[in-house]
Amino acid sequence: MTQAIEEKTKLSIDGLSYAALESKSVNYDFSQGYMEAWELAVTQLDLDDEAQARVLVDDGYGEPTEESAAQELDGWLPMMNYYYPLPDNVDTSKAREALQGLPLTLVYFNETENDESFYALALTGGGMDLSWEICEAFIRLGYYPPLQYCGLPRMAMTMHPDRRAVLEGCKLSAKAGALRASNLVEDLAHVESYYTEREKAKA
Repeated sequence: MTQAIEEKTKLSIDGLSYAALESKSVNYDFSQGYMEAWELAVTQLDLDDEAQARVLVDDGYGEPTEESAAQELDGWLPMMNYYYPLPDNVDTSKAREALQGLPLTLVYFNETENDESFYALALTGGGMDLSWEICEAFIRLGYYPPLQYCGLPRMAMTMHPDRRAVLEGCKLSAKAGALRASNLVEDLAHVESYYTEREKAKA
C-alpha cells in the first residue's frame, strides 16, 4: 500500500519517526515575546539576495522591496495562540521547503519556564479544522502524525494522493498507539498480579 502511494505523491510515509506520537497542542500567546521568548525558525528571508529576488514579490526591477519582505515575514507569523511541540531531533534545514503550501510555520522557543529551548509548529491560518494539514506537516518533517490530530474530519475535498498518504500515516500512528496501550495493559496486569501474590503471602 505504501509503495503504491509513493508512486503518485512526494509525501512518503516510509521510515518516519514515532517520536512525535504523543505531541499535544499547548496554549501560548504569540502576541507577546517575539524575538525574546520565541522567534521564527523558518522564513524565506534567510535566503541570499539572489534567491530572495526569485521568491519574493519584487519592485518591478527584480529586487525585493522592504514591503515585499514584510509580506513574506507576515506569511510565516503564527495566527493562532497555540503550538505543536516537535521532538528534539527535528531537522530544521529543510523545514522552509517542507512547509511550503501549508498553513503552518516553525517557531523556536529560546526561553521557557523550565529554561529549555525547543522547536514547535504553529498555525498561520485558522477558521476551520486543520487536522489534515497539521498531520501532513508532521509527516513532511519526518514524523508519523501525533495521535491527538489523527481524528481526521470528513470534509468536502478531493482525496488526492497526498491526502491518502496522510490517512495512511494516521492509521500507522493509531496502530502504534494501540500497541503501546496494549503493552501498558499487559504491564498493569503484571503489577496487579505482583501485589495479589504479596497479599496472598501475608495471609
